[in-house]
Amino acid sequence: MGIPRLSANGWLLIIFAVVLAAMAGEPAYRAVTGRKSALELNLEQKAEMARKYAAGPQVGDVAPAFTLKSMTDGHKVSLSDFRGRRVLVTFFCGCSLCREFATHWSKLAHKPLKGNPALIGICFFEPDRLAPFVKDTGARDLVYLHDPGHMVGIRYGSRVCPRAWIIDENGKIAFRHEEMEASMPHSPVPAKIQALLEQPHLQIASAR
Repeated sequence: MGIPRLSANGWLLIIFAVVLAAMAGEPAYRAVTGRKSALELNLEQKAEMARKYAAGPQVGDVAPAFTLKSMTDGHKVSLSDFRGRRVLVTFFCGCSLCREFATHWSKLAHKPLKGNPALIGICFFEPDRLAPFVKDTGARDLVYLHDPGHMVGIRYGSRVCPRAWIIDENGKIAFRHEEMEASMPHSPVPAKIQALLEQPHLQIASAR
């Protein structure tokens, strides 16, 4: 049997019908087989992680490891790269509260602090928004890392930002910024963090 002769519009209609059938067929196939799409599985994985790490690490816990790409040059940076130094990790979404914290850290970076602490900003926003963020805050000396899927933020229980953590020289949480304080205007947390980082011997403390 030969291929029927159709106009260009006719073939377009057939192709369109096949695409629609495929689109409709995939949910039907999943409904029958019980299989889930990649998107559904990804969303479920994130929800499960959010439940598991909802509270974030506690003071005295080993800080969750991470490896993320630098937002300035794209090379990979791991938390373990800073072992032996104090590390200040802050999660940023780019809002006005995040900018307020980053402005504090820009001043902190120029103080002679014990142990030469590393200041890390883990950002949920896209790299092309980094330049205006730095311009507004003056925080040029932070190590900015991109967390596009919020997976590190989830592991730290930091779905609300800005949220800051101090990790001691041994890789343990020395300070956790409580979630209820994350959205406070003129937060007392920067002053608490500065006081801790200025101590010759880091005292483990929470923000409670």
